[in-house]
Amino acid sequence: MCRSAECTTIRNAKRNNHTPKSVQFNSDWHDETTKKFEVLFELTKKIDNLNSEINNLKLQNQQLNRQMNINEQRDRTLNIEIVGIPESINEDLNDTILRICKHVRVKIDTNDILQVNRVSPKVKLPCRSRVIIAKMKSRLLKDNLISLSRKNRLTTKDIGLAGESRPIFINEHLTSHNNQLLKKCKDFAKSSQCQFVWTKNGRIFVRRNNTSPGLQIFDEEDLKKIITKQQLMSFLLLYSLLIFITIVII
Repeated sequence: MCRSAECTTIRNAKRNNHTPKSVQFNSDWHDETTKKFEVLFELTKKIDNLNSEINNLKLQNQQLNRQMNINEQRDRTLNIEIVGIPESINEDLNDTILRICKHVRVKIDTNDILQVNRVSPKVKLPCRSRVIIAKMKSRLLKDNLISLSRKNRLTTKDIGLAGESRPIFINEHLTSHNNQLLKKCKDFAKSSQCQFVWTKNGRIFVRRNNTSPGLQIFDEEDLKKIITKQQLMSFLLLYSLLIFITIVII
């Protein structure tokens, strides 16, 4: 019995010695885990702050690029771009513009052409003449020339140029950014059934149909917003149709 009592006493002593160690282990594990969560929380805050700063910088960069493009386009307010006139030795570009204006019935004088020259593209294509950039005296003259040349569907034959008759296009002189954006708008119009894409005073607009309002497009983000809106409208239309069909069947 004595020996049994001694064994019980020994076991109790061991248990008592083990219990504080277990409690201490749990306490240490809790403290360590808490510290890890605190570090993780601080890192998450820093990441959120960095993401916020990055988004702000992106917005500032977008606004800066937009303003730079607006300023550059403003410098081209009086410019026209003439595409499709073959190059020739000793050509007189002033005379070419005067003949264009005469054919489309735009009143003009030599002094109304402030500057004119050919401009090489960044990537020169074979068998394609350089475009002609001309600065006119007034915006009204520029707008009339562009408008009437489009209505008359101007060709090289109309202004007395020899050779095969080719179309001549007179457009606004857009910045590189706006030129690329205009191409994207036209591609967007084809894929989304937009009926109208046009430029006015260096600004780009799209319109879905005759009754919808025109939307000015500043950059590609504006196109993405339109696509998202159209997708949402299509979803809502489909959802409404499904509800209607369900009601009819019930």
